[in-house]
Amino acid sequence: MDGSPSLETRVAALSSELTQLKAETAQLRERQNDTSGEIVQLRATLTSAETGLASLRTAADVTEAIRRDTADKIESDIALLKRQTIRLRTAQEDASTELSGLRAAAANSEIGIEQLRTSTGQIRQQVARIETLREVTGSIGRVHKHRVKRIARAPETEPQPMQPLLAQWPAAAPASRN
Repeated sequence: MDGSPSLETRVAALSSELTQLKAETAQLRERQNDTSGEIVQLRATLTSAETGLASLRTAADVTEAIRRDTADKIESDIALLKRQTIRLRTAQEDASTELSGLRAAAANSEIGIEQLRTSTGQIRQQVARIETLREVTGSIGRVHKHRVKRIARAPETEPQPMQPLLAQWPAAAPASRN
């Protein structure tokens, strides 16, 4: 035989190699199954992450919309407050002006009241003088009455009825009552 391995040796070597290849193939299949499982887990994790990211985006969009609405509302409220502040300042100025007018009117009323008190005092003094004069003239008339004879009087010489006190002095017109 010539130095080449025999067929049996070759078959044995090839069988050994085939067994070794089958073992390696089995290991590769096992690794592939492990890798496939990991890929499935990674895909599930990726899907979950994508779902979470979509939820976060939606929540961020909602939050941004709420923030914009809130900012618009705050801006609107600030504008309203500015307008109301201007109205209040105007109303306060009007009230201050009216209050000043009322104070001036009250001061004028006080002056008028004081003048009325003075006039009333003067009128009372005049009335007191008149009453004193009436009493004096009345008592004089009673004293001389016994001495004077009664003379028949004509209607035009009849004594006139007394006029009210204030009508006797037109300058002392009564103040209107309110």
